[in-house]
Parts: sequence; C-alpha cells; structure tokens
Amino acid sequence: MQISASPRAMRTAPIFIALAIALASSSPVLADTYSLMAVAQTQSENFAGGDDFGNYTINISDRLISNPSYNCGGVVNPGQCYETHYVNNPNPLFTTTPPSLWTDPNPIAGTTPCALSPGTGFSATNILCDNGHMIFAGEYDGPNGSVLRGIWSGDDPDPTLDYLGSGSIDGGFMTANGNAFFIDGLHDTLDVALDLSVAPVPEPGSLILLGTGALSLLGLIRRRLSIGVL
Repeated sequence: MQISASPRAMRTAPIFIALAIALASSSPVLADTYSLMAVAQTQSENFAGGDDFGNYTINISDRLISNPSYNCGGVVNPGQCYETHYVNNPNPLFTTTPPSLWTDPNPIAGTTPCALSPGTGFSATNILCDNGHMIFAGEYDGPNGSVLRGIWSGDDPDPTLDYLGSGSIDGGFMTANGNAFFIDGLHDTLDVALDLSVAPVPEPGSLILLGTGALSLLGLIRRRLSIGVL
C-alpha cells in the first residue's frame, strides 16, 4: 500500500527547506572601522593613486620644482616626481612617472549623489563612497545644542563610535574595498583612511557541520513525507 503525503505535510515542507537554505547562506554584516593618518603636511602635493592594499602615490612635483636641480630617483630635474609608499616597504619609491595604482574617483556631495546617507543630525560637506563603503566630513548637531565637526564613517553613523577625528575632506577618492585618500584642508594635510573591516569566514570544520546538519534535516523531511507525518 502506498502512503501519500498529507496536504499539511506538503505545506510544511517548504518552510523547513527555506529555513535550511537561509541557515546555509546567512552571513553577518559588519560595520566599517578605519585607521586615519596624515601622511604629508602640505597641500601643495596631491594623491596620484591608491589601491585596495593601502599603497598610495603622492605627486611631489610642486614641492620640488622650486629647486632647479632636484633629484627624483636618480633623475635630475625631470619635471615631474612621484613618491609611492608600499605597505611592505618602509622606504618610499621615487619615480618620474606614477605607478599604475588603481584609483576610483568618488561621488562628491553636490555633484553625483551617493547612495548612502550621513544620517539624522549630520550635515555633510564632502562624501567619499564606493561599493557600500562611506566616509564623510561635516558636523553633527547634538540633541543638547552641541556641535561636533569632523569626519565619520558609515551610513547613518553613531556620532561617537564612528567618529574618525577632526578634519575635512576637500577632494579625494575611495577604492572599492573602502580605503580613502583625501586632502584635509582644515589641517593642510594629505590623509589616508584604511578600512580595517574584515568579514568573518567560517572554518572548514564549521562548513562541514553546517552541510551535514542541512542534509540530515532534508533526510528527515523526506522520511516524514513518505509516511505522511509532519
């Protein structure tokens, strides 16, 4: 005698299957955290490149052009000079042409709108954003009438926890993984904001346990469907 699944069982099975799929595909979303540092003390220089690894290039031609015999990586008076800092090398590299570090010009507030919002209580002047990452400069009007000026990270940030420090953003860019390279006109510096956020990756053992649990759940559903129990 063949026993078919009851209508109730057929209605309940998709719920368990959807739950198993959700458990297998869900992953936590972390807020961005940043390290912010000034890398040059003059606004006569500009960033000429930066990448996802934190390497960056500064065009230092204007600083050296006043010296008619300046030396750039062994070349005397080349007309252009670039200073590149690599994260795995304590000494900068000087070249007459910039290395091909990947850059991605960003939407700036007032030109191309950014999909992210500074949030309630914030007045943003300049915004850098890319691929879901965001930092912005402006001011926060506190509920007690206080005003805090500086740079924050993230969409609708916490005024205290996501505060990077005092400063401004007066031109710059952000890479796809959230690293930002910009001019701080308030302090006359070139600043680098490195995104330190890392999404957790499950260990192989955890993946095996998760897969085994999902298969066991599907097996239990099949057995119960075959006898009309659920």
